[in-house]
Amino acid sequence: MIFDKIVTVLKAVQALTPDHSKQPLNYMHITNKSVGYLINFGPLDAAEWKRYILSKYIPTSS
Repeated sequence: MIFDKIVTVLKAVQALTPDHSKQPLNYMHITNKSVGYLINFGPLDAAEWKRYILSKYIPTSS
């Protein structure tokens, strides 16, 4: 968790699988956070990352 606002999952695998993508979404639902990142440092040429947004947890101004 970054700044108590962003769910971050770090991996070091050759390739991300659908199961890897489920992990940040599950954490976001558990913590009611709207933003999450899945970052993979496994590929040798560059890091790969995915951003997730769950609009139902975005705070609305009253």
